[in-house]
Amino acid sequence: MFQLGLLLFRLIGWTLAFVIVAAVVLRLFFLDLAVVGHNAMAPTLVAGDEVLVWRRGEIEVGDVVVCPYPSRAYDFVVGRVAGKRGDKVAIEEGTLSINGRPALKQRRGSMRFGDPLLRREETMTYSVEQLGSKEHGVFERVRSHASMPPREIAQGIFLLSDNRQHPGQDSRSFGEVDPSSCLGKVVLRLVPGERAKGGLPRSYLDPID
Repeated sequence: MFQLGLLLFRLIGWTLAFVIVAAVVLRLFFLDLAVVGHNAMAPTLVAGDEVLVWRRGEIEVGDVVVCPYPSRAYDFVVGRVAGKRGDKVAIEEGTLSINGRPALKQRRGSMRFGDPLLRREETMTYSVEQLGSKEHGVFERVRSHASMPPREIAQGIFLLSDNRQHPGQDSRSFGEVDPSSCLGKVVLRLVPGERAKGGLPRSYLDPID
């Protein structure tokens, strides 16, 4: 009985050691942690969300990425990839198109959303949009649509906010981004933030599309 207990204790110890080593390796070479600093990505992410960033793999259209803000040293932005080199991106009456093909978009209703960082609360139209193989939520103000004339992407990637009328946090303001400079893709919300008010479903360990 004593030997069985000792064997079990050793097994637990080796398992714990393996988990710790694996976590350290993943943290050093594959994963990063980030905290969302704005509500431009609502309803997908809100300010204060703690997210897991995967540093490996090619960035594709539809991915949510963390990249340096092009004109601000030591500042980062979170955005969704709407186009890559050679693509032409436009928004007409709220509908995003890539190379002349409108993205599928379905309106699902409306909700109140409070943004304490901008000190305002508004009724937002909630829609589901498809980019590539991924579906995600999109916010627009009620009785208002986002718009953008066609832009051709020369070298980098074009980032769009899911909160389409949030000011100054995507490539409509700062231009395209070099994908090699990006930290990586957001794959998981670890801890939901508390810095936004509204009926958004948010939970721990929530995969991000």
